[in-house]
Amino acid sequence: MWHPFKRLRIDILLFGCFALVISLLLAVGGWGAYYLSSQQLVKNTTVYQQQILTELNNQLEILCRSIEQASLSISRDSNLQDYLTIRNDNFTKYSQQNIVVQKLRELINSYPNIYSIQIYEANPLVTNESNDVAMLKESQMQKEPWFESVKNSDSVWISERQVETVSGRTPVISFFRRVYSTDMSSIGIVVLNVRLEAFESVLQRSESRELLLLDGGNRPMTKKSIERLTAELEDLIPSLEGDKGFIPITRVKNKDRVSPLKEKSLIVWSRSFKDSWMLVEVTPWQTITANSLRLALTLFTLGLFTLLPALLIALYFSRHFTKPIRYVVNSMVNFNLQTPKHPLLELPSGYTNEFGSLLRGYHKLEERINELYTQQQQELTKQKEVELKALQANINPHFLYNTLDQLNWMAIDADQAKMSRVIELMGKMFRVTLSNGESWISLEAELEHMNSYLEIQQQVRLDERLKVEWAIDPECLALYVPKLTLQPLVENAIIHGFHGRNDGLLRLSAVKDTDTLVLSVTDNGVGLSNDWKERRKRKTGGYGIRNIEERLEAYFGSDYGLQAEKLLTGGTQVTIKLPVLQEKPV
Repeated sequence: MWHPFKRLRIDILLFGCFALVISLLLAVGGWGAYYLSSQQLVKNTTVYQQQILTELNNQLEILCRSIEQASLSISRDSNLQDYLTIRNDNFTKYSQQNIVVQKLRELINSYPNIYSIQIYEANPLVTNESNDVAMLKESQMQKEPWFESVKNSDSVWISERQVETVSGRTPVISFFRRVYSTDMSSIGIVVLNVRLEAFESVLQRSESRELLLLDGGNRPMTKKSIERLTAELEDLIPSLEGDKGFIPITRVKNKDRVSPLKEKSLIVWSRSFKDSWMLVEVTPWQTITANSLRLALTLFTLGLFTLLPALLIALYFSRHFTKPIRYVVNSMVNFNLQTPKHPLLELPSGYTNEFGSLLRGYHKLEERINELYTQQQQELTKQKEVELKALQANINPHFLYNTLDQLNWMAIDADQAKMSRVIELMGKMFRVTLSNGESWISLEAELEHMNSYLEIQQQVRLDERLKVEWAIDPECLALYVPKLTLQPLVENAIIHGFHGRNDGLLRLSAVKDTDTLVLSVTDNGVGLSNDWKERRKRKTGGYGIRNIEERLEAYFGSDYGLQAEKLLTGGTQVTIKLPVLQEKPV
């Protein structure tokens, strides 16, 4: 179970407990002030919003009456009726159409809120929807998305839609009215497209951003109203009765359903008595009570400022009480044994009580750990150097060089040219072997050493039957490698791979692959035995591949090394991977 007194820092616990008590007292006072003031604000807001909505409804009614009267006068115009009743006389119909269009354009000019007029009839002469006065086919109207809502009506308002104009599509709210002849038969339809700005200029007089305009069937008249009509409001609106009212709610019952709003809100509405158009304003409760909340926050802030000195004192004591402990904890967290020379964190001084004993003890402990770790690293480095020198000593017999020099002169005196050449080559080999005590030589020197060994084998054992193929990238010659890396591999191939044979083929290659030097020695001998990796006790020798493996691991670790494999075609291939070294390692 989580326990704060076991998990949290001591200074946080001390300060937190004191601050919690003060915060609870301030919260109770602030909540009381908020609740009382918010109730009064809701009452004032309701009265104000109802007055605004009623005024907006009156202005919308004036706008709608003017559009409806204009449509009525158009539908009763004798010129329009004569035009709509002409059937087969195109010339007369064309002349009458010009008269109708001219009068309608004059009407548009006299009504700035009317954007365009559309006349739907059976057979118009010319159809152009983008004209300000457009003659269109009735069949075209049936394809409109609003047709289903008007097909059985004599006159009705159509919610916001887009109409074609010469400058593109324009949003309008339209009024639909049928045109009847003297015998009361329908001969056409008049649609007046009212500028959307005419309605929005009225609605924008309200400061609310959540104002909905609905028609008598509770359908939204503008796109903004559609966006604001949530599913919750759609369930709520049918239950709003009367020409005006308000409901401060979070849940509203509609028949057998309960529709929760996303947040507590104040719903205020005003309905036009004649057309039943309704304005609905949704105000989030938080907006209304913002002033109350500010009042409560002000009181709470004043309380905080009053008690702030006490909190600062508590913070001061808690911080200083736990300061030494934090220093020790941070030092413990940042201490890293993988860093041989870890810098000690500066711990505070001047403490003579229990904290002083704790800090001094930890400081001594850190120093001792660093000393031991540094000492261990030095010992490991010395041990590695000793091991490398011991390995090198197995193949660096210094005393042989002088002996070989004397033997060479003896062979020359005895007129033994072949023996003299062998001894001379051995001298070259030991010059590389000694190398003034250096452990690193260039690949070119290593190949020269190995070439001397191969010539000795050709002189002594295989004569010209030992064939050697070279594939050395010239860029690799200047790179540095551990001394005596290739010669033991060639020696193994000749002694063990060609054992019992009179001829043999060696392939030697050196290539640079990005940051890796790849050396390989391939022979066509008998191949590796299954137990070649097992170490055998020998009185002499036995260093060969094992010596190379140990040296490479000591120098480079496990990322580089030696790999030997038996070829399916016969023989052995040994591959050595080394890092590319442009300079001799220190």
